[in-house]
Parts: sequence; structure tokens; C-alpha cells
Amino acid sequence: MQESINIEVELRGQTFDIEAEADYEVITSECTSEVGDNPYCTEYWGEIHIESIDILRVDYWTDSNQFKQIPVSSLLPEDRRTVEDKIADVIHASV
Repeated sequence: MQESINIEVELRGQTFDIEAEADYEVITSECTSEVGDNPYCTEYWGEIHIESIDILRVDYWTDSNQFKQIPVSSLLPEDRRTVEDKIADVIHASV
């Protein structure tokens, strides 16, 4: 499943708006076992496997509440991890 995601995130003490595309898959699983007097108890759950996150746009909010687009390449590796973690949280919350 591919989804466009827009988030607001704080990086290095500043607010950024991020636009990204995430490609993920929801895998449904089940397990049947014996519980007490019930010979068949089935539990169902979904697991989310995120295949890729592509950051498309980064807007930086200036002190005068104006936004300025900056190159995606200007994000530090720890910034990318923060953004990807927040996007993963958004995906998990929506499924």
C-alpha cells in the first residue's frame, strides 16, 4: 500500500513540515490454541511492514511564521531517523 503522509516535526529545536510517500504492507496473522474449557481460541493481529519512506519535501518554519522549502539532502541522518520514526507512528496509528 502506498500513502502520502504530511507531518509536522521538531528537528534541532525548529519546526518542519514534511511531505513523504510511504510504501507498506499490512500482514494479517492468526493463531489458534486451547484455552481452558474452550478447545479453540483464535487470536488475530496485523503486523505492518514498512518497505520504504521517501521524503519528498521539507519546509522550514522561520521565526516570522513563514515557511521556506529546503533541500531534502540538508537533513542530517538523525533528522531522517526522527522523521521516519514519526511517519511509522502515523502509519501504525492509522491501521
